[in-house]
Amino acid sequence: METSAESMRLGAPDFVSKGSIQEVLPTKLRRALARRVLDSSPAVSHDGFGECHGRFVFASDAMKRVHFEISRLANTNFDVLIVGETGVGKDLCAYEIHRRSARKDKPFVPLALRALSESLIESELFGHERGAFSGAEKAKPGKLEAADGGTLYIPEVFSLTETVQLKLLQFMQYKSIARVGQDSRRPETKLDVRVIVATNEIPEEAVRKGRMRKDFYHRISGVRLSIPPLRERLEDIPLLADYFLDKHTQSQGDHKVIFMPELLAAMGAYPWPGNVRELENAIKSALTFAENGHLSMEDFPLLSACSTDAAPCHACLAQREGSLSSYRAAQEQFRRAYIENLLRRAGGNIPRAAGWAGLTGPGLRKLIKELGIHVEKIVPPFQAS
Repeated sequence: METSAESMRLGAPDFVSKGSIQEVLPTKLRRALARRVLDSSPAVSHDGFGECHGRFVFASDAMKRVHFEISRLANTNFDVLIVGETGVGKDLCAYEIHRRSARKDKPFVPLALRALSESLIESELFGHERGAFSGAEKAKPGKLEAADGGTLYIPEVFSLTETVQLKLLQFMQYKSIARVGQDSRRPETKLDVRVIVATNEIPEEAVRKGRMRKDFYHRISGVRLSIPPLRERLEDIPLLADYFLDKHTQSQGDHKVIFMPELLAAMGAYPWPGNVRELENAIKSALTFAENGHLSMEDFPLLSACSTDAAPCHACLAQREGSLSSYRAAQEQFRRAYIENLLRRAGGNIPRAAGWAGLTGPGLRKLIKELGIHVEKIVPPFQAS
């Protein structure tokens, strides 16, 4: 027992006594190897971020270059700017840089700007002292202090106000901060934090429009990682589709589901304006209706719309003409096609359709009104249930 306890304390995943080696060793070895693979997987994170954002899956030459760049950046301590369209996987790439670096055992702290009002961003980032503002009843450390020794990740960096950009610039230069409301006579706190920021916009355009300070732009754009859109790496689609299918069928405890061959061909022909995120959401939506263990064109309303010559979607029409329509136009086309197909399958029953889509009844009605969809034209009254 003493030897067993000491072995486990030193990091052994398991312990086998001499008398039971033949019976239990193979099983315990398999279990230990499986645990080792899981521990080294990018889908596992002490803070849950990697688990939420999945694994780094790719097959294309374009993403092989990104994979190489991530490993190269992981061996440095430089702050990084990640640029790419909405949904290409910037969050996962930021986490991969951290996971492959010497900081991997330290915190990876994302700053969720969408969840914060403009007035709270500075306090959330730098922390505040008691009484710094109305409601600040006690001192609170910010995200930078929480990330000490590790990595701070800021998506949508253009959402930062000019004041916060200036303070963050000073931190990136001098690696020290003062909390909001801190007595100026107190010394600033020294921190060891790598900063990774991301944007789905063109940084130079943001500077030209006055949304980003020039000095801040010059500081963050020194080391840039560009993530190509999914339409430029079509080889990744089958692998990603299989990964998302396995991921979401396992999470729901469903039986094995497979793609029909013509569906994979259609996925490769569609330009995916929402990129990897759109692909994953389309598969999740399709699984809602899967009944016979097969996913076909019928389960992907946008792909079905794109495959007809009568009413091709904005994204496919633009691809045929050699240019791309705006993301908003393509997104609206997808929403319309999805909701119309949803209503058809539900026989016009809005509560039922909302339940399938993971929406509330009022929420679905609001979307129907926003998109100008007439339910009675999609599902005639004599067919409605």
